[in-house]
Amino acid sequence: MSTAALRRLGSAVHDLSWALRHAEPPADDVEPLPPTEFQIVRFLDRRPSSSLGEVARGLGLRQSNASAAVRGLIERGLVQKHPDEADRRVVRLTTTARSAGRREPIEASWAETLASALAELDAADAQAIRSAIGPLAALADRLTSS
Repeated sequence: MSTAALRRLGSAVHDLSWALRHAEPPADDVEPLPPTEFQIVRFLDRRPSSSLGEVARGLGLRQSNASAAVRGLIERGLVQKHPDEADRRVVRLTTTARSAGRREPIEASWAETLASALAELDAADAQAIRSAIGPLAALADRLTSS
């Protein structure tokens, strides 16, 4: 793939992310999480019982920024901490049921936004995007698993 095509792909993915993040909120009673906090929740959903250092490294955050975001999530009851079973000095983090209750409506809102936009595309483009979901998810996993 050419550099120009890769730049176009990167720009398209960035623009999609921006559009989804700024789409209509799912409901008045669901306060969207700041992007860093939302990513921490998603990280912990994929990698439960991670340490703060693992979260920071996994998301490319400074430890102090990750710590501040996690502290806010704990205060709102979205993340809980518990000691590591092998090393009681290490604190492990997991999401709570309340966290899923906040995340799921936001992701449902994204799905509605995408469904509406896909319905406005021609059938071939919409099908091409549907066919690319798996490879795009694999690419995202690859980029975020380092």
